[in-house]
Amino acid sequence: MNKKMLYILIIIVVSMFFFHQLLSPTNITMKYFPIDQQATFEETKTALTLSQNGIDQPLLIWESTSQIAEPSFLRHDASLLFQNGQLKGIQSKWIQEATDIRQTASVETHDNQYFQSISYHYSEIHSNTDQINSNHQLSSDHIYVIDDPFAKAYAFKNPESDQEQHWASTLNHTTAQQLDFHWTSLIDHFNIDRSKYYEISLLDWTAYQYEPLPQLTLELTKRVTAQLWEGLYKHYIIPFKVAQKIEESFVPLILLDKNGEYLFVLFQDVNGDMQQLVQQIH
Repeated sequence: MNKKMLYILIIIVVSMFFFHQLLSPTNITMKYFPIDQQATFEETKTALTLSQNGIDQPLLIWESTSQIAEPSFLRHDASLLFQNGQLKGIQSKWIQEATDIRQTASVETHDNQYFQSISYHYSEIHSNTDQINSNHQLSSDHIYVIDDPFAKAYAFKNPESDQEQHWASTLNHTTAQQLDFHWTSLIDHFNIDRSKYYEISLLDWTAYQYEPLPQLTLELTKRVTAQLWEGLYKHYIIPFKVAQKIEESFVPLILLDKNGEYLFVLFQDVNGDMQQLVQQIH
């Protein structure tokens, strides 16, 4: 092989390497670009159901789906699953030049558990004018799973009977206690004055899809949401996906400055370390 051919081969190999790195799942981002109001989602859904199918141990079926009308340059969905407030699983999938994304996973259930899931559905749109825009939507679901060793396991979303009311109240209380203890530890660790912030659980962020955050407009709220998930994907989701392990981590807490100037995102990372992200709003 002459030097010219060797040089060309090296260029091809290096180019393929960087192309692979560019498109690898750990480098695909959910970057904020100006919102395209026309690129709406036709469907976004997160669904938690209990399946037994005659097996000994019931399974929680965890699904995340989204659909847009026209293919976009990049479709990317990420879904987080929490059990009694603690991170239980992560699903993340991206596709280029596509409309639909569907993700499904199953999780073994033990004892009595309160499962909650939130999904971020993202679309990156490239126009013929070299303008890049994006759009996003959130979806969520929850389910109470009651797995009594002396009776058949069952599940419900909204309690109806007295027994279901009892279990929902018990599991809500247990989850709230765990989260309050964890969030207080984070706030104390970073020496934050709680009185200066609105405290918002990540799982409650879906309330701000059609209603503005305190002190903000709805348009600004949409940008803040996109930038929030851009940071979460980079600093929270990717490290867990790369490590392929989940230690003791709980629902991230967002502290929104009461003047609407910035926010903090507090969470425990894959190594168990306390982390604080700062997101400027203005």
